[in-house]
Amino acid sequence: MGDSSVTDYRAHIKSIADLLDNIEAPVPEKNIVTYLINGLSHKFDPVAIMLRHRNPLPTFLEARSILLVEEQRMEQFNHRMTQASHNDYSSLPTVLNTNHTHRGSNNRGIRGGG
Repeated sequence: MGDSSVTDYRAHIKSIADLLDNIEAPVPEKNIVTYLINGLSHKFDPVAIMLRHRNPLPTFLEARSILLVEEQRMEQFNHRMTQASHNDYSSLPTVLNTNHTHRGSNNRGIRGGG
């Protein structure tokens, strides 16, 4: 899969399956789904594990739909993280630390002054 989108990756696999079907060498859908799952990039590992353990194995269209939803979720998460890293930091809490020691007779009630 590499950096391909789920749509592009699915289309590539589908075109290979169609070519094989055209030369009268059809591939069972279970094998196509397994190929689809096994070729996913590591960012889809949690979904790939879930798909592998579904019983029965999802159809090609079901697997594609699940992967598209996950890809959209990842893109939204990445977008939110990008937005958060570019926010104006002026609204963040600021701590002001001073090392001022009060001296003299006006120190009433201030510990350590004197």
